[in-house]
Parts: sequence; structure tokens; C-alpha cells
Amino acid sequence: MILDINNVESLIQEWAWYRNENFKYNWVVKGGWESWVQVDLVAYAFRVVGGVDIDVLREQPVYKSPRRRVDLLFNANLAPTNQQIPVEIKAQSLNNASSFVPGLEADVEKISSDLDVQYSKSKCLVMGIASTPEGESGMFNIRRGGGPIFKSVYSTGEVCVGIAIYNGEAWELA
Repeated sequence: MILDINNVESLIQEWAWYRNENFKYNWVVKGGWESWVQVDLVAYAFRVVGGVDIDVLREQPVYKSPRRRVDLLFNANLAPTNQQIPVEIKAQSLNNASSFVPGLEADVEKISSDLDVQYSKSKCLVMGIASTPEGESGMFNIRRGGGPIFKSVYSTGEVCVGIAIYNGEAWELA
């Protein structure tokens, strides 16, 4: 099953609502919880969208820099690669609260300036999970092209999930 960027956005939103009771326990885990987000989001996709017919891989080389890896690559087996959707994830935790927004900024910059040429026309997504008011406001204050790029897809006061979409040429404004 092929997912488009709108399917991935909806999947993230539905997953966040499904997992909302867990977030209060996840963000306090020492060492972070981004890897759990990767696996749990993919498992949720398998469960609700199409079983293992969805092709998603973790930690894939989509950047010019050979040591960099994208967190998730949806439609990983498809060619042309403009149907593949690279996804970067940042999950704020108690121990990385101050590095959350700079980490999101770095992921935004990676997507817009370091994608390998074969992924240059792919729609990409950066997902941030903020656990503090400062993290949330910092995420929504990240700007490119004259405006904010992150929009909220889930918020309960405990955590806020925001996404930014890169269309292959520029960041879509929120």
C-alpha cells in the first residue's frame, strides 16, 4: 500500500490520540524515547492501515552525508523516489528539554539542505513531540520562507505533536 504525505500526517495524528495516555510516562524516560516513537508509530501503521503491506524502514541513508540517517522512510521500496517520504522525529524528554528546539532546527536544515539528489523531489516531514510549554512555543516559532512551518496535529496540555512538511522545494507554511 502506498501512503502519501496526507496519509502520513493523518497516521501521526491518529497515533498520538491512540497513545495519549502513555506520553506522560514516556517523556520522563532517561535516555529519551525517540526510538520508541519510531517503532510504535510503524507498528500502529501496520495495525490500522494495511498490515505489513506498508513498507516503512528505520534509519535509512537519504542524505548526502553518508553517516546521516532519516528516522523513518515510508514507501521505502518504491521507485521513483519522489513517492518515498522521509520522516525525521524529535521527542522532547526530561533530560533533553533544552536541546529539543535546536534538534528540530537541525532536522529542518538537514531535510532542506542535505537530501541526496535522488530524494530531492520527495515530500518530507519533520515531527516534533514537545513536553514543555517552552518546547511547544519553540517548535511553533521555527520559521522558514516568511512564516512558521510547524502546525499542531495533537495537543492535550501534557504533550503537543507538531509537524512540518517540506514539498521538495520549500517548507509549507503552517
